[in-house]
Amino acid sequence: MQTNFMPPPGLRGAPEAQLVQMHAFLFRLTEQLNAALVETDRRIERARMDKKAAQKGETTSNINTTEQYNSLKALILKTADDVQAEMDILETELKSSYIAKSEWGTYEENLKADFTSTAEGVVENYGYSSRLDSLEKDAVDFDAYIIETNGYIKRGIIGYDENNMPIIGIAIGQDLKSTEVIIDGVTYQEIDMTRSLATYTSDKVTFWQNGVEVAWFSNSELVTTALNIADRITLGGLWEVSRRNGFTIKWIGGEA
Repeated sequence: MQTNFMPPPGLRGAPEAQLVQMHAFLFRLTEQLNAALVETDRRIERARMDKKAAQKGETTSNINTTEQYNSLKALILKTADDVQAEMDILETELKSSYIAKSEWGTYEENLKADFTSTAEGVVENYGYSSRLDSLEKDAVDFDAYIIETNGYIKRGIIGYDENNMPIIGIAIGQDLKSTEVIIDGVTYQEIDMTRSLATYTSDKVTFWQNGVEVAWFSNSELVTTALNIADRITLGGLWEVSRRNGFTIKWIGGEA
C-alpha cells in the first residue's frame, strides 16, 4: 500500500480565507490518515494469517516425512527393550555478602549466582537481596526494609516447535522458573512462559508478557501491539514524521 500525502497548501488571501484553506487541508489529511490506518490494520492481519499459513504450508512429502519420523520414533521408544539415557550435569554456586553496622543500624547485602550446565544448555540464576535494620526509630518510618529480586538466563535449547524440534537461543527474564516436560519418553526442562521475558534466536527476537508475544523482530520487520515514538520517524530517507509543532509530515528527500 502506498499513500501519498499532499503537502500543506501555500496559504493566500485574507486570514479568514487562509483559515478555510488550512481547515480543508486538515480535513483531507484526516481522511487519508484514517484510511491508511484501516488499511494498515488489514495488512497486519493478512501478514499474520500468511505467516500462519506459511508455517503450516509444508509440501505433502515433507508432512509425510515428518509424520513418518515421529511415528517411527514413538514406536521405537515404546517397544525398546534396551534404553540408555545419560546426562552430565555441572553445577556451580557463587556467593558474596556485605555487612555494615553502626549506631544507626545494620545494612546487609547478598548476591548469589547458580550455574547449571548440561548438554541441553546453560542456566544462570542470579539472586539479590538486601536488608536494612534501623536502630533509630525517629530517623525513618520502618524498622526493617527488605529488597529481593531474581534474574534468569538460559542459553541453549529454550523451547520446541510444533514438530518437537529444539529451538536454540537465549531467554532472559526475572523471577522465571522452568518445569519438567516429557517428550517421547524423554524429560526436558521447559521455561515457564507465563511471565515477562525476552527470547533471542538466530532469526527472531521476541518479547513476551503473560505468555503472549507482544512484540517481535524478524525478517526485517518489527511487529508490536503498541508503538510509542519519542521523537520522529524517517521513511526511506524521504519523509520525516515528527512531533514538531504538534504533528509534522516533512519531505526531506530533496527536490521532488
